Amino acid sequence: MDRLIRTFEPHRSGVAEHWCRSIALTSLLCVLGCSADFRTTSVSPTTNTDSSVPAAVVSGATESEVSQPITIASAVDPSPQSLFDGTAVRALAGPQGRLVTLVFVSTECPIANAMLPDLVEIAKHASERGVAFHLVYPSTWQTREDLLAHAREFGLSTATNARNMLLADPSHTLVHLAGVTVVPEAAIFRCDGRGGGELVYRGRVNDLYVGIGRRRPSISSHDLRDAIDTCLAGQPLAQPFPKAVGCFIESSR
Repeated sequence: MDRLIRTFEPHRSGVAEHWCRSIALTSLLCVLGCSADFRTTSVSPTTNTDSSVPAAVVSGATESEVSQPITIASAVDPSPQSLFDGTAVRALAGPQGRLVTLVFVSTECPIANAMLPDLVEIAKHASERGVAFHLVYPSTWQTREDLLAHAREFGLSTATNARNMLLADPSHTLVHLAGVTVVPEAAIFRCDGRGGGELVYRGRVNDLYVGIGRRRPSISSHDLRDAIDTCLAGQPLAQPFPKAVGCFIESSR
């Protein structure tokens, strides 16, 4: 500090001396403070959370994996909830190799509602073959009571394994994991046994609608049902990402 003060010696007199001492003291404190900051500040690793580019592989990450430049997303967020009791659900928590099907639906989309009878049949088909099947409501503003009323109206609450099948996803945890953008849209995962899984199918349920306002008299292509059967047989899918036609999912941000 004396050295810093001597720097101002030629100008020292009266008020000038007091002013010099103040500057020197301030400079010294700044140096000490900055040094302390450099010793104690650390930078936390960051991961890419851009949901606009859905990852093809989804997996649970350990602490040692967080700092790695990976293209996976955690599947342990408890925000998806059972529509019946509100308990948190880890949809991809099955044993390794198990298939999990998610179909995103809505109370307000006429295209999604038109496909619900077929989805009830697909849910039964999947359950009989050991495939977990969930109908997911991504609404950000409706209550579970609102969603349950819709489920009852369309006979979903009495469908096979309904208590485990119906989920609410208000924070869009599953929406982001699957990379879906409309309802109805389906996704099939193959569980990795660690709370995550590989996305093997994402797209339309069937071809009932070929475009907005363009409905076929009947379904001619059962895309989702066929994809489930093909995955169970261990065969590659010819079209793993057929475009879905429906209503856009409202952003949760």
